Amino acid sequence: MRTRKHIRSLGKTFTYLKDPDFRKQEVGDVLLAVDDAEFSGERFDGMTWRNVVFRNCSFIGAYDIGPRAMENVVFQDCSFAGILSYGVTNNVQFLRCRWTGAPVMFAEKESKNTRFESCAFEGTSPDRNQQGTVGSSGEVSFINCKAKWINWAGDAGLTIVECECDDVSVHTDSAANSGDDSLSSAVLIERSKLRGTFNLAAADLQSLTIRDTVLDNLELTNATIKGDVLMERVRGGSVNGWIRGAPRVTLRASQFTPSPGFEFAFELVSADTQHALIDSVQISGGTKPINFGFGALGSDARKVAPKLNRSFTIVNSRMGRVDASYLNSAEVRLERNTFDHLDLSNSRIAKLELTGNTIARSVDFTNTQAKESKLQRLAKGQAKLEGSNIKAD
Repeated sequence: MRTRKHIRSLGKTFTYLKDPDFRKQEVGDVLLAVDDAEFSGERFDGMTWRNVVFRNCSFIGAYDIGPRAMENVVFQDCSFAGILSYGVTNNVQFLRCRWTGAPVMFAEKESKNTRFESCAFEGTSPDRNQQGTVGSSGEVSFINCKAKWINWAGDAGLTIVECECDDVSVHTDSAANSGDDSLSSAVLIERSKLRGTFNLAAADLQSLTIRDTVLDNLELTNATIKGDVLMERVRGGSVNGWIRGAPRVTLRASQFTPSPGFEFAFELVSADTQHALIDSVQISGGTKPINFGFGALGSDARKVAPKLNRSFTIVNSRMGRVDASYLNSAEVRLERNTFDHLDLSNSRIAKLELTGNTIARSVDFTNTQAKESKLQRLAKGQAKLEGSNIKAD
């Protein structure tokens, strides 16, 4: 690494960063290049940086760096540590940069087109209470980055593409922070590897889309999702999704098996979900049932309010023990699947269709009421019908 000089020793470059209006008077909007500089012990506060490229610079300190805004700014091969602010960003890129320790660094609300590309984030502790947070209170993208023991922030929008994450948490705005005006981030994850636990617990999201991604443990417990959830071509271990909201949930062309060090569980539960589609999904292993609870009637244990789900569909899938009890649904269709055991007990269903499935053990309809049902032929004694109005041949 090249030797860095303190920013105060760089003459006009230092002056131009301190006083952007003076810079504009002297040289206009010509690009300002800042090379091999150390930013520490000198405050940069309240100004706007435009058309600047920082190369091989280090930024260190607590509240020392706090521009009001940055526009058309690039950081190349820079390092960051401490508590810093980027201001309101517009078209700002961090390329091959590094964050270490427990940094706290945010772009402010209304920031857009902020990109972290080929960057590295290395925390010091697996304890989430001791980890730093890097990102934006606006929109942000992480592309081809590597991260361990860190929080990534994207309050208005968060895109993660071709990244490798190891025990990473996601911070989004929340009603607890901002009341009814919380931003509820739209989160998109594509072509990434999420090792350990990728933590979205209790997050407030606008939507969640995960495609072509490998994960160990996706934690969504108590997340609130205003829009849709889509997981497509995902491979991994466990998904804990005791979520609120999510009017449409789609899980397609995915495979889930136990991961070393994790007890396998698959839970996607939301009484607010109107439409749920599970298509071409394989789930196997572990000691817990696969839990789907869309439109749940509610029970004392789950404390879920009764809400009506419009449709719940599983097709072309292979699963072990499936718990889809306490459904309250207008339409339930299970077609061309392979199950070990299927639990549809204690449900209220307007139209039930169970056709073309292979079921190794039993189907539990205990206390389930269906206004209309179409059932495939089941083996003698395979259906548990106590307290149910469903007729099995």
